[in-house]
Amino acid sequence: MILLIDIGNTRVKCGLQEEDRFSYGGAFAHQDADINTQLAHAWKEVSTIDSIVVASVGDSVIAESVKTFAIQHFKTQEVTFLRAEPEILGLTNAYPEPHALGVDRWFAMVGAWH
Repeated sequence: MILLIDIGNTRVKCGLQEEDRFSYGGAFAHQDADINTQLAHAWKEVSTIDSIVVASVGDSVIAESVKTFAIQHFKTQEVTFLRAEPEILGLTNAYPEPHALGVDRWFAMVGAWH
């Protein structure tokens, strides 16, 4: 099972991918919130995770908090942070610094491309 996490500027959204099934895991505002309490509540029904994939446009403090909690909670080191790349699947990122493009916009373009 893969835990998918989207860290936005104001909210964290998550879901679970198991084979071809996706289930929505909830969302919460992370500004002025106790992130550990919010994550514990959001993931209280999830016991086993094989890996964690994160797309983040939020600040690095929130991303690091989510990563640390997930590693401790699920006892895994498999946390992958997605980012915009210079090229993927035939789509070229024209930004002079490709990683400066928000990962949310990058993967929206990749989805539209395919």
